[in-house]
Amino acid sequence: MKVLVIGAHPDDETFGMGGTLARHMREGDKVFVLILTDGVTARGGDILKQHEAFVTAMRMYGVAQWKHLKYTDQQLDFTPLLGIVRTIETVIHDFRPEIIYTHSREDVGQDHRRVYEATLLAARPLMGAGVQKLVSYASPSSTWWGDEAFRANYYVDITQDAEKKQEVIEQAYQHEVRSEAHPRSYAGIRMRENWLGHLIGIVGQAEEFRIVREIW
Repeated sequence: MKVLVIGAHPDDETFGMGGTLARHMREGDKVFVLILTDGVTARGGDILKQHEAFVTAMRMYGVAQWKHLKYTDQQLDFTPLLGIVRTIETVIHDFRPEIIYTHSREDVGQDHRRVYEATLLAARPLMGAGVQKLVSYASPSSTWWGDEAFRANYYVDITQDAEKKQEVIEQAYQHEVRSEAHPRSYAGIRMRENWLGHLIGIVGQAEEFRIVREIW
């Protein structure tokens, strides 16, 4: 199976769906990760440091195919949508994914919403496109701080892969972790994973998603 993960910023792929990404790799799927922005310009951060953190994460997951573009952080609403769409279309055309994961339309972060909109257009079900499932992932805290509810309808058991996600956060994205009480704290992340596990009836951890479109 070919899986394309699309995120606005380095770390979105991990905080949003790191356990699921690790599971795809463990099960032998081919994964491509596309990140569109530098991720730190708006905060006055170190662009090179953030890129290196992303590269470290990819190595830890074992992802061999990835692309980190340099759109300016928090400026995607000023970027022509057509250019973003064509960028994503090129990756879809070349990689031919069967599943695409992207941000949620409910996210507070405008970069996230812009990426969702562009992905929806780029992954439209044209003849021969081959995309069978388009899925949104939840991003702490962006997804839960909006004024519209994220309605998950798809859950992934990450019990065997939650530790890999935590290792990536600790070694690549430690600088993005927040202290308690915060959804991006270690406690907040694990509590959410455990609660989702209880929600779907497993003794373990899970991640939540919303299927936007599925062709079977």
